[in-house]
Amino acid sequence: RDVSNLVTQGVKELEKQGCEIIHYFPLEYTIDGNDGILEPSGLLGNKLSAKIHFVTVPSIMLENIINCLASCQLDVEDCIFAPYAAGLATLNDNDKELGSTIIDFGAGITSYAVFLQKTMVYCGFIPIGSKAITEDIAKSFMLDASTAERIKTINGAASVGYKDSQKMINCKVNNLEDPFDHDERNISNAELNDVINARIEEILTLIKSTLERRGKFSSSQHNIVLTGGGSLLSGISHEASKIFKNKTRLGKPISVSGLN
Repeated sequence: RDVSNLVTQGVKELEKQGCEIIHYFPLEYTIDGNDGILEPSGLLGNKLSAKIHFVTVPSIMLENIINCLASCQLDVEDCIFAPYAAGLATLNDNDKELGSTIIDFGAGITSYAVFLQKTMVYCGFIPIGSKAITEDIAKSFMLDASTAERIKTINGAASVGYKDSQKMINCKVNNLEDPFDHDERNISNAELNDVINARIEEILTLIKSTLERRGKFSSSQHNIVLTGGGSLLSGISHEASKIFKNKTRLGKPISVSGLN
């Protein structure tokens, strides 16, 4: 009951700030100055406090999304933070116990979640996603967005290979004098992957810096697990392992029945 009251107090305080709670995770409890308690039930004391990880979203933003879906005849059952869902789907109990970081590459953002002691202890996002890579390619080689997306998906990789300069990609580039006309141009895989690598490196370095600044990353313990559309880029796992200096893999669903 005391633990429930602590959570209720935290929820009420956040609701006053216009936040909707998506998840909450008690991280540890303190009883009469003794901290680091994971399960306080049954213990006696005079003062109980707790560190609780709340995942929130502005209430108005969430309401707008729900109303938008309702206009399409869709009802929202519940909300879940994407990297948390990815962690539940791709991490085993050992991953979540010893420490793992999920990095989920979306189109507009790249979000992340840190799991430790079987709990999501930290999460966040940076406002750069896979769409930024497509835009970089389009601007660098004067391509339209659909062509940039296509060569990124088919020919692109997260790092430059030693034979990439010998591989050429034929594509139509925008004509500066006539916007309705196109010129043909050969772009080497090395040029393409150099553009992709710069953005991937920026995204991963920003995430690593944030985790280190918050004290949520340990290279001796953490596994890095990549999910989302951007994680399908060839070589991205190797690039992430270089930046984080740790074991990195692509996330695949585990313990899900009915999948071949």
